Amino acid sequence: MKKTLWIIGGLLLGVWAVSEQNQPKQEPDELLLRNIEALAGNETGKPYHCHGSGEVECPNTGVKVNYYNELFSLRP
Repeated sequence: MKKTLWIIGGLLLGVWAVSEQNQPKQEPDELLLRNIEALAGNETGKPYHCHGSGEVECPNTGVKVNYYNELFSLRP
């Protein structure tokens, strides 16, 4: 009886493994990747908030802006 249960369990596990391999892999969509990138963008440096368009380079993006502010943080 135990041997039969082990055989059935092994067969079910094999069928499940084969069906998992045949599933098409879904690529993450573009919006998800942009959100992840936006959330991770300020982890390495100080956070800045850039305003307008002008001749000063924004430290976050490198885009020319009118002015930028360093955001406050409780971390040193």
